[in-house]
Amino acid sequence: MTEFVYDKRRITQRVLQEVDPDHTPEQLERAMDTWWRNIRENGGLCLTDAGLQVFVNAGFESYSFDMARRDDKSSWMQSSWIFTVGLDRKMPCPYYLHLNKRERKRTVFDSRVASILTLYGSVFEYLKALDIRPNAPSSKFFEG
Repeated sequence: MTEFVYDKRRITQRVLQEVDPDHTPEQLERAMDTWWRNIRENGGLCLTDAGLQVFVNAGFESYSFDMARRDDKSSWMQSSWIFTVGLDRKMPCPYYLHLNKRERKRTVFDSRVASILTLYGSVFEYLKALDIRPNAPSSKFFEG
């Protein structure tokens, strides 16, 4: 499988350049703090509501998928924190989770990832394919 490389700061700079070509370093730092759920520099690429709005308003192509109810009874599939952490560590492009009572879907901002998710059929299968086994201490899931 293709190894994706991402840099949250570079993504933020490029998007900010689209939105405001004359942005200041302070605006970049504010964007880093407000657009991403995990604000650590090396954290995942899950967008906040504000981040989603900026990406959509900037006209970036997005792909949305319904999140099917999990019918797999394995313990790790039922743990939403494992799903969230798995996405945070492994999703190689900016994404947004729509998780409310009316709507359960995810939006990704990369056509390659959208194609891969479509081929796997679910994000759970995609994460499993990336060798995320949280019940095994030696798993890549727990490695830095």
